[in-house]
Amino acid sequence: MRTWIRDREDDGSVHAIGNGEMLVYGQGIDIMHVFGPPYSAPSFFRLDLRREDDMTAITSERERHTAIWTHRVHADDRVLASVTDFMMPDRNLFCREIETEGTLRFRLAPGSEVNAFLRKGYGTSSGKAVDMLHLSIPKGSTFFFRNPVPEETSLLAAVVGDAVLAADPDGTLRLDCLPGRTRMFFCGHGAHPEAVRLLEDTLSNPEEDRIGPCRRFWQAFSRRRHDFASMIPEGHPLGARMQDAIDSVSVLMKCQQSTSGGVAAGHFYNMAYVRDMSGVLRGFLALGYLPEARAILEFWIRKHAAFGNLSNAEGMGNDSARLVFTNDEVEGPAYLVLLVFHYYERTRDLDLVRRAFPMMAWAFEIQLGHLAAGMTEFSGDETYIAGGALTGACMYQGSAESTLLFIESGRRLLQWAEAQAQWDPAKIGRYRQVVADAESRYRHNFVADGRLLANNPLREQVAGAPRFRFSFCMAHEPGQPTPPMTWTERRPDGSYVCADCAGKASRAPAAPAAGVVLNSVSFMPAFVGCSFLSRDEMAGFIEPGVQAFLETGRMPSCLSGRRSLGYDYGLLLHNLVFFGHPAREKAVVAMLDLLDPTGSWVEYYDGDKPFNCRCRPWESGINIEALAGYIRSLS
Repeated sequence: MRTWIRDREDDGSVHAIGNGEMLVYGQGIDIMHVFGPPYSAPSFFRLDLRREDDMTAITSERERHTAIWTHRVHADDRVLASVTDFMMPDRNLFCREIETEGTLRFRLAPGSEVNAFLRKGYGTSSGKAVDMLHLSIPKGSTFFFRNPVPEETSLLAAVVGDAVLAADPDGTLRLDCLPGRTRMFFCGHGAHPEAVRLLEDTLSNPEEDRIGPCRRFWQAFSRRRHDFASMIPEGHPLGARMQDAIDSVSVLMKCQQSTSGGVAAGHFYNMAYVRDMSGVLRGFLALGYLPEARAILEFWIRKHAAFGNLSNAEGMGNDSARLVFTNDEVEGPAYLVLLVFHYYERTRDLDLVRRAFPMMAWAFEIQLGHLAAGMTEFSGDETYIAGGALTGACMYQGSAESTLLFIESGRRLLQWAEAQAQWDPAKIGRYRQVVADAESRYRHNFVADGRLLANNPLREQVAGAPRFRFSFCMAHEPGQPTPPMTWTERRPDGSYVCADCAGKASRAPAAPAAGVVLNSVSFMPAFVGCSFLSRDEMAGFIEPGVQAFLETGRMPSCLSGRRSLGYDYGLLLHNLVFFGHPAREKAVVAMLDLLDPTGSWVEYYDGDKPFNCRCRPWESGINIEALAGYIRSLS
């Protein structure tokens, strides 16, 4: 249960409610964002409750097996108001039902790209006049690194019952819910006439039971997953907590999956990231949600067919939105190949693999130009550089994880291509030599004294660094009108700056002169299912991290640091289960202790304290897969 307490710092946790077309992120009783349709678009508005002096606490609780959230406003031991939020599964209708003894005052702030029109006396419902708020996002509006919106989208809001929707003289939109019962309806659609029809149909019968069908949809969804309750031994001390985690993560991943198959990466990032969705796909498979896992693959296949490539992140329901980052051509493409075969191993869906082959061929071949001394480098956004575990100055050094993924994906793809006669034998032979060369050099490049090194400076010494790259400018200042992410040029000091900052001073971060050990990387071979490193080697890689965890109870990405990536504890648990290590019970407790009050894992932890984006499907998917593996190991 999430609880806001007066005069205490809020925990910051976020929950999601979505039906594939509309996606709402709530921070307790406050609504942070409303996206869609489609998911990849600017947010329509933010809605905040004004905290009054008599309000001592606000609790938020999700109904088990559903995405129905109820918030209660407390005055000491008395409940002043109850607010229930839910989304209809079959139409773009978000509902908020309010019962209150006193007046609840909300402030509604439209998004920066949104036009807002308050239409007084728009219509009637149950014989009472109804006001309507018309919010529209014009075609060409931008969001998240200036990605465009291809068509105008409308969201219509109406309030029925004991409430007043008004605009103050300064333009502030406010909603005052008076003592009694209020129902708020938010109807969204890409075509304004359809949004109007949905709203008018809703207002024609405001008392219709809508929460019942919503509840039945989610209960049916929850019944589709594996029966983990039957796998947990009776009386297991963590039984209830494990089942609660499985339930909450199932719902948070489903809510953030769009009808296009793409999955939002969290409330900061309403785009479908390749690496993020790889963790979600594995999580869906571990829980038994095969259609949801397949939808991710279909999303990638369709995007590749449309563009001939895949970017770091793609738009959901919006083909105009594509997020290009630095070095997208390594790491992410290898995940595409591995996840197709990961799905195939569970389903034996040969037709899907065949349809995915053009995408996999591109994903493999695009990495070949990045090989140097048997190594591929780091992706600029989707690895430890983005999280600060490694400095961005090592981006063009060899990456142990990226190279491992290249080898493993290449081995599996070439084996399948040969068996299915997808490529001629000469091409397969050439590619096998390239993969075999990287494999034969891997230990020399990345293993020292039984430890797996995350990076190797040799690659950059051999291949150098590009003169130009699309990236963040290293000399940009806050408030500068030109975009901070654009084409940049390398200076002699190693910094990359844009044209607007050509005359400014900058300083490139220092690159590590030698290999660095990261727990996040050391745990990857077993997680990926490495076929060319021995079991003993992989057990040796994880030993320092495991020992540190046993001594401190924590699992930072870097042994000398405080920051953990949100899935580090999941990788730890996966490895401990894989090797049958007795510390796996302690790891389960540590991982469950990190769950926030909404039942999700977050992007990073600093000293085990949540940091940055909450409600994360990727980290939650990897951690829940590890938990599912632990439960299966109990039988």
